[in-house]
Amino acid sequence: MPGLHDIRLRHSASARTATPQNTTEGRTTMAQQRPRRTRFLGRALALAAVIGLGVAAPAQAEDPGLVPGSFKIAVSDTQAGGHPDVLTEFAFKSKPGIFFGMPSTVPVDDPKDVSVDLPPGLVGNPENFPKCSPVKFPQCPVDTQIGEAEIQFAPLFGMNYVVTTPIYNIEPPQGAVAQFAFNGSASVLVQITASVRSDGDFGLSMTTLNTPNILPVLGVKLNFWGVPGDPSHDAVRDRFCEVTQCSVASAYPAAPPYPSGGVKSGIPARPFMIAPSQCGVPTEATIKANTWAFPAFDTQSTTIPAFTGCEKMSFKPRIAVQPTSREAAAPTGLDVDIEIPQNNEPTGVSTPALKQAVVALPEGMVVSPSGSDRLAGCSDAQIGIGNLDKPACPAGSQIGTVKIESPVMGEDLTGSIYLGTQTREQMLRVFLYAEGGGVQLKLPGKIDADPVTGRLTTTFDDQPMLPANKISLSFKSGPRAVLANPSTCGTKTTDTHITSHGGVVATPTDTFEITEGCAKAFAFTPAFNAGTLLPRAGAFSPFTLDVARSDGQPAINGISLELPKGLLAQLKGNIGQRVGTARVAAGPGANPFWLSGPVYLEGPYADAPFSLKVMIHAKAGPIDLGMVVVRQRIYVHPDDARVSVVSDPLPTILHGIPIQLKHLRVSMDKPGFTVNPTSCEPQAVHAAINSAHGNTVPVATRFQVGDCAALELDPELSMTFTGEKEMDEGKHPGVEANLGTIAGNANLKQVKATLPLAVALDPNNAKALCEPAQAAAGGCPAESIVGDATATTPLLDVPVAGPVYFVKGYRTSESGRQIATLPKLFMTLAGQGIKINVWADSSVSGPVGKQKLETTFKDVPDVPISDFKLRINSGDNGILKATADV
Repeated sequence: MPGLHDIRLRHSASARTATPQNTTEGRTTMAQQRPRRTRFLGRALALAAVIGLGVAAPAQAEDPGLVPGSFKIAVSDTQAGGHPDVLTEFAFKSKPGIFFGMPSTVPVDDPKDVSVDLPPGLVGNPENFPKCSPVKFPQCPVDTQIGEAEIQFAPLFGMNYVVTTPIYNIEPPQGAVAQFAFNGSASVLVQITASVRSDGDFGLSMTTLNTPNILPVLGVKLNFWGVPGDPSHDAVRDRFCEVTQCSVASAYPAAPPYPSGGVKSGIPARPFMIAPSQCGVPTEATIKANTWAFPAFDTQSTTIPAFTGCEKMSFKPRIAVQPTSREAAAPTGLDVDIEIPQNNEPTGVSTPALKQAVVALPEGMVVSPSGSDRLAGCSDAQIGIGNLDKPACPAGSQIGTVKIESPVMGEDLTGSIYLGTQTREQMLRVFLYAEGGGVQLKLPGKIDADPVTGRLTTTFDDQPMLPANKISLSFKSGPRAVLANPSTCGTKTTDTHITSHGGVVATPTDTFEITEGCAKAFAFTPAFNAGTLLPRAGAFSPFTLDVARSDGQPAINGISLELPKGLLAQLKGNIGQRVGTARVAAGPGANPFWLSGPVYLEGPYADAPFSLKVMIHAKAGPIDLGMVVVRQRIYVHPDDARVSVVSDPLPTILHGIPIQLKHLRVSMDKPGFTVNPTSCEPQAVHAAINSAHGNTVPVATRFQVGDCAALELDPELSMTFTGEKEMDEGKHPGVEANLGTIAGNANLKQVKATLPLAVALDPNNAKALCEPAQAAAGGCPAESIVGDATATTPLLDVPVAGPVYFVKGYRTSESGRQIATLPKLFMTLAGQGIKINVWADSSVSGPVGKQKLETTFKDVPDVPISDFKLRINSGDNGILKATADV
């Protein structure tokens, strides 16, 4: 009844709340303008209220709340993505009572808080319409109306007391998605705040808190129009109806009789309600309500029929993927934009929401190890998906920014891209965090790297059913960018597979050009340097190796090293020990990421007698690629004891992450391990460096030690004839020679031994002679063995020893003819996997008739020998003959 709500506000003894808009001045003015009969009835009701005949205070009921089954949501159309009218209704439990002194039906308790959780995807678009300022309420412009509310109060004088009032689009407070309001009676602003369930399924919740209990409310119907500007709503637009009498709501409190329809909205017909873009699955809505006396919530659910017609929805996203740098193989930022054009036509079907985005970057665009410096990871607990806490991700985990534009929000969502910590199931993870307008998004994504090519594919799955017309991701640029461009120039293509909640799949692509640094991809000119830190002859000194390449060139894939003669290592006692340190730098740009690990000396590996084992834990920030073990084979050349080191191929990609090895430093720095040669002749360290593209580049660096003159040479030699019965003239005695040197002396280069005049060489007594080719191939026959030899070096755990072979001697004349000479001695000394070939020439010297037999060991390997023993057999087949009584 007109005027009743005003009197109730001023005089009801049971009234608990009033809003600032409910001014006495406003109510008096309206009452004065209403018919005398209404004002008289209002005074009577007010008097009744004063003397206690108003609404009886509800008793403490045991079961307040909602009428079972009263909560319903009806949509006028089940077209997916359509714009149906959405009617929500619910009722509160009631009981017999007194209302203004008259028997009536009143609520068990006055409702306080009501919240309706709409199913995901059922949303409204308040940005399509003007907004009414709360200070103007209830005199809101007609173009801000987006629906109608109907409030069922307790019956009065046997009549249904129903108020019908517009629902207005209200300017929301800071942090709210949207706000709607209607006149609950007595100019009371009943606010409905829309929020997104950011900690759940991202559906909308429509909440009213602290409902004014001016009059006893039994039920509510809220009808949000699908297209508020549609002329079909003109007949009921802008009306405020109390019981049966209606007035113009926008003219309130001055309310002439309501005209008979025809009130236009004044705005173009635009959609407000948007149906979910998912078909075939019934959806559920939930309501929670409590009362002033009973704060515990009563909850009910209702089912909305499945939406249909997904095939009518249009989904045509566009993708733009552009790097911030156009230089080949350089660190780069990356800007990724996904645009989803929206259909805003009132008679059309809205664009379905994005459900899954799979973006495959161009092959060659890879994770940059250079971005690992100061990089951190954000854990699941720190990002807090599923709660409303602000992320507590470390600053080092932020790798970019995100911005999301939504047609239904007046404020963009902005935030950060975080690198997630590695899990057992997923090595590369990212989290998107964005907030704005009261919405908070925490979206997990994964990045899969092709194990062979390193191509990166990013997937964001099960995205919320919220409209978005543009999603922009910007990954940071600069030397520490987390991405690197392809190493070759030309056109690069990004592929996508984008799926909507309606099931429609789109595969847009985008291209960009790499135009700078193109020539580098075909060059491989690594820098090389190697040598000992203390270049003094015979001294122990750390050996260092340094290999580097320029940006844009292929990654280093391996190295073969040939050391100078005499540059050796103390193998004795060091097998299984750490003997050095390796450091590697990976990634493009001026700030590659450095890692280090130990170098161990190991025993046999593959076909080599010794080996090195480099172990580096490939952990770059939060990305752990595991322990990388690379073996190097150590060979000792049998002719000169020169050492060669051949590395297994270095890893170029681990778990899909290209290593992009740029710099390699090795330091064999264990004290007393590496020893310099005792020759001061100029030499070189030679190497062959392999690239990931298959090229091999020979390189060398000069090597020379000094202070050779400071080395002493003080060997000791003893020689004994053997075979007592072979000492007579014409017999074949044997001989044993022992040669010892002192530690720290110069190594022996040549040894010449001259036998007494009493013995000579008797090659005809040998059982057989070995051919030089057989000796070179290691195939001398056993019959050619004439003795044995043993050498002891402080560098090995065991002596090297072997038979002495008698080998035919030849020399080549100036004309090229081979001329037979005295046979030679040849021995292969083996031990601990090493074989050393030693040759000795036989010759005679002195005047005719007094010539003595000389044995000369030429070009002895530059190796420290503490003791050398040579034994030539006596007796049958002995090669020495006594020319006199020995």
